[in-house]
Amino acid sequence: EWASAEACRSITDFMMQKVKTSELEPLRTHLEQAIVQANGDIVAEGKKRGAAIGTTVVAAMVSFRKLLMAHVGDSRAYLLRDGKLISLTKDHSLVALWVERGKLSREEARVHPKSNVLHSHLGQEDDLEVDLNVFDLKPRDRVMICSDGLWGELPEEEIGQIICRFPKPKDCVQQLVRAAYIAGGSDNTTVMVFDIP
Repeated sequence: EWASAEACRSITDFMMQKVKTSELEPLRTHLEQAIVQANGDIVAEGKKRGAAIGTTVVAAMVSFRKLLMAHVGDSRAYLLRDGKLISLTKDHSLVALWVERGKLSREEARVHPKSNVLHSHLGQEDDLEVDLNVFDLKPRDRVMICSDGLWGELPEEEIGQIICRFPKPKDCVQQLVRAAYIAGGSDNTTVMVFDIP
């Protein structure tokens, strides 16, 4: 809980201090630096506490119909375009590697007992893997960011159906969280939805 709140605070503060332009390359550099700094803060706190603490992160910025996306761990981002749900992130997890190598299907990975074993997350000292990507946006696109409390409880097909069904982002978020809770609610569920006008 502390690590996720600290990541949000640290990344937001860093970006508010550093960002002076809407040009993509400086934003990309600053966003990566912000995540690396947040990781350092979490590692330092863990050492003070004498315990390993960590979190995942997805950070998104929109500039001139470009979506800049950074992520570490297994929180995810999706794009809904023309009724089709498209994954924008790749989990930094053991089971994601198995899916990539053809040893598991995505659905098998979702419910696998080792689905929470991460090879990159905020709070690790070495080999932090920050994925940074830029996506073109179109009017009427919808972007959703979520924690594994959502995708771990609901198949992507059901997530896509809910996202399509509710025109207002707030209603969409409420229904997604409710559906995850009804499906078992075994983990914290964080969801953010925003539309591109």
